[in-house]
Amino acid sequence: MAKFSGIALIVVGVIMLVVSYLTSTLVDYNWYQMIAIAAIIAGVVVHVIMLKKQK
Repeated sequence: MAKFSGIALIVVGVIMLVVSYLTSTLVDYNWYQMIAIAAIIAGVVVHVIMLKKQK
């Protein structure tokens, strides 16, 4: 499961963004948007690091 942690972070970030836009109340909160973007960026970084460790 540890090798899918990057993908899981990306999915969590995307779900957070989708929920914020569907509810249209969370769009005004910048901290919520920043947490979602940080989760996506961290997920990409973790995924790349995991791929490099496998090789």
